[in-house]
Amino acid sequence: MSQSNLPTPAQVAAVQSFINNQQPKRYRLVVQRSAIDIVGPEPEPIPIQPSPTKP
Repeated sequence: MSQSNLPTPAQVAAVQSFINNQQPKRYRLVVQRSAIDIVGPEPEPIPIQPSPTKP
């Protein structure tokens, strides 16, 4: 696997097997990997608007 910080499918299966051997119920472990988009930097900073004050 190219990213060493993510579990391999074999590691996920081993954890699922371990969990299911510890109890009578059966669980399916699902690992979701999603893409991350990095956007930026902004051409100009977004101005901070003051919060409205209560009368």
